[in-house]
Amino acid sequence: MQLLDTVALLGDVTGRSMDSKDVQLFSGQVGTVVDDAHPHFVLVEFVAEDGATYALVSVPRSNLLRLRRGSAGSHD
Repeated sequence: MQLLDTVALLGDVTGRSMDSKDVQLFSGQVGTVVDDAHPHFVLVEFVAEDGATYALVSVPRSNLLRLRRGSAGSHD
């Protein structure tokens, strides 16, 4: 997993909202990796349809699926 990868949660997690409140995120929610410096965790930003960030969450790499774009068999 690398910086700016689009990822989906494989399991539910609790994170912090932008106003420092607990927020529950659910399996399947999609976010963007914004920090990948730690070997076991990445920081994922979750954004509403209006473009506003609603949560930043440190997520274990093992709890994320990297989403890929493109046709079958192609590499992006």
